[in-house]
Parts: sequence; C-alpha cells; structure tokens
Amino acid sequence: MAHTMSSARDQTAPSTICDVADIEGWPVQGDYMPRLMRAMVQAWRIEPALNAWYDPANNSRILCKQMDLGVAVDTEGGFLVPVLRDIDGKSAQELRKVLALHNAAAHGRTAGKPAAILQRSSRPWKKRSRILDFGS
Repeated sequence: MAHTMSSARDQTAPSTICDVADIEGWPVQGDYMPRLMRAMVQAWRIEPALNAWYDPANNSRILCKQMDLGVAVDTEGGFLVPVLRDIDGKSAQELRKVLALHNAAAHGRTAGKPAAILQRSSRPWKKRSRILDFGS
C-alpha cells in the first residue's frame, strides 16, 4: 500500500479547483449531495479534461469515459474515501442509495469489501476513451 501511495503522489499534479455556486434557491430541507454530484457531471461534460488520468509511461493524458467520484467520509478512525462508480448513469435516487451504502460501509470499516460497488483497478485508464499525447 505504501508503494501505491508513493507512486500516486509522484504521478499526480497537486491542484485545487474552486468555484462559486449560487445555491440560494435550493430548498432548506433536502439532500444536497446528489445535486452537487449531478453538477459535477455537467461540469465534466462541458470540460472533459476534468475527468482524466495522467499516464507517466507514455507522457500522455487519458480522458475517461466513465465518471467516478471519491467522496470523503469522516469516521472515528479518520477519513475514508470510497469511490462511487459511473455516477453519470445514475438517477438522483440511485445516487442517494449508493451514497448511503458507502457511508454505512465506511463507518463499518468495510469500504472496499462490497466488490460490485467499490471495484478498484490498478490501471484505471484501461477502459478509457482516448489518449492525448504530450510528447515533445
């Protein structure tokens, strides 16, 4: 795990994207997370580069077809970040259900065990759409 974390650190450009969203018209009561997730999907559709991987072996960027999102869950043991797969293809109701399932899994320290939901890949770009070469 330490090797994977070091590799991820070495191959990831540190960045933060900040923007302002006017949510004043949203109801006071209600679940805002599915709305935020759907807003992210719209942003990814407008700017596909927000959903990409860097392939250091080929010095290229790979734009992803599938939209996956890590959501930090604060637990007594610290933060866990389960990955919600293919959020673009889910309705608001499905997003709520998946969020609740991941939240429960994180608090039960079982994140990663329900393989059908939290599948992990050592080569996440393998099933992606296109490669953009940054070569010299």
